[in-house]
Amino acid sequence: IANRYIEIGDEYRDREQYQEAIESYEQALNADAGNLKAQANIGTVYLDQEAFTQAVEAFGTALQIDDEDVVSRTGYCDANLALGDEAQGNQDPEAALGFFQAILVVNPAHTDARQRMASIYQERAEDLLGYTVEELIGRPMLELYADAPAGKEKALQIFERFRDGEA
Repeated sequence: IANRYIEIGDEYRDREQYQEAIESYEQALNADAGNLKAQANIGTVYLDQEAFTQAVEAFGTALQIDDEDVVSRTGYCDANLALGDEAQGNQDPEAALGFFQAILVVNPAHTDARQRMASIYQERAEDLLGYTVEELIGRPMLELYADAPAGKEKALQIFERFRDGEA
């Protein structure tokens, strides 16, 4: 019975009748609560609709059924990546880091998540140091120390930011 509901859901999905597809997959889950394909297909429908939060939830449930399922792992990572990118676009690096870290729990080697996290951490370092990576290249190290004239000004600014609770 569950397989028939999945077939019907697939037909709805092919016709972009997403709500009906989800209802069919849910009927499959009612018939067989641990049906991985039905649960993963719900995530895929949400992913198709760019409903990324719901996709993460659906794929997360699928991963509870089988944490090695490639479709669920990929969908979970894709949805979290999209949510992380959205958070970054909304100037919320903390939320973005959370989404990217969730990806690394499922796939520690996920290159895109690692690169995006590195970018956020680099921006933070540049803010705290007061220099971009490009500005640091080729500069004498003494200029970067707090007791050097240029470094002292930057150190004072950073100290004041910490004191005021901004960093």
